[in-house]
Amino acid sequence: MANVWSQFRALLPDRSIQVVTVVTVHANGTSTVETDAGNQFVVIGDAVASGKALVQDGQIIGAAPNLTSYTVSV
Repeated sequence: MANVWSQFRALLPDRSIQVVTVVTVHANGTSTVETDAGNQFVVIGDAVASGKALVQDGQIIGAAPNLTSYTVSV
């Protein structure tokens, strides 16, 4: 028999944190952001006016440090 908690968690959305670049801050408390892959979407929050931000569950949770990033294929 499978673990019921594991089955339940599989139904919930991923709660990972994304690092994005803020493109535009809107007057209604939302922001347009862009991923490193070039995908743009609107999130809740206007706490980060420009630069890198951390997004979780469609909401800006804070500013991200401006660090060098690397992409590694495995």
